[in-house]
Amino acid sequence: MIRKLSISLEDYLEAIFLLGRDNGAVRLKELAGRLRVAKASAHGAVKILAGRGLIEHRHYDVIRLTECGAVYAARLFDKHRLLARFLTEVLALDTGEAQQAACSMEHHLPDSSLPRLQQLLAYMAERRDWPAAGGFSRAGGEGCDAAG
Repeated sequence: MIRKLSISLEDYLEAIFLLGRDNGAVRLKELAGRLRVAKASAHGAVKILAGRGLIEHRHYDVIRLTECGAVYAARLFDKHRLLARFLTEVLALDTGEAQQAACSMEHHLPDSSLPRLQQLLAYMAERRDWPAAGGFSRAGGEGCDAAG
């Protein structure tokens, strides 16, 4: 069992997962660009992830997820995807806002909640009386100058 990673390391692992979906290999420069960090910062995170057995990386070579790293990253991405769906379809947040919130929330949502969230989304999709526009009305919340 892999010990829980920090939020930052989970972000790196998820970025490697997303960047490597096509051919499985990611360059350090791509990773740093995706996360908008210096290559030195990305290199430090890569060393830690490699040390924990989640990625394979040799100096000046591409980065690849290990089987364990791929499972961890896929589970994290599933959380993100489900949270973003919930936030857009049920709570009616706009896509950008939902994506940003999902990025924050995915790190704190326990794995045990994934099946329940999937069930809730399926239930809401089957409800004929649920608003077709996707969730709650935004009335009263737009145009307010207060943060929140």
